[in-house]
Amino acid sequence: METINDSLFSVDLLSQPGADLMLGFATNLLAGIVTIIIGFWLAGRASRLVVDSISKINRIDKTIMPMIGALVRYAGMILTLVVALGKFGVETTSIIAVIRVAGLGVCIALLGNLSIGAAGLMLVWFLGF
Repeated sequence: METINDSLFSVDLLSQPGADLMLGFATNLLAGIVTIIIGFWLAGRASRLVVDSISKINRIDKTIMPMIGALVRYAGMILTLVVALGKFGVETTSIIAVIRVAGLGVCIALLGNLSIGAAGLMLVWFLGF
């Protein structure tokens, strides 16, 4: 343990309550950053794995494969960010609720357009039949 001796007082640097707090925060910060790096890498790998797996199926149209891969990648990235924020000490329940409400709002706002888009996707999906 390092000690600073001055003519008026003596201070142990590692025995202060602030040092314990800083060490705990640094550990959580490092864990969050490692979580983000590994999670983004895994999201990219999962996206490529899904696209490669789907490309082996002849019945699925080639135009839908990148869209499914991007959906898997961005879902993995969002999940990674929520987990990393939990590592940083942020309450994630409100963030998850906001994401759910935003998704519901977008779905309701685009209800007519979504039905047209869904019909288009069904045409592309069932094109081989």
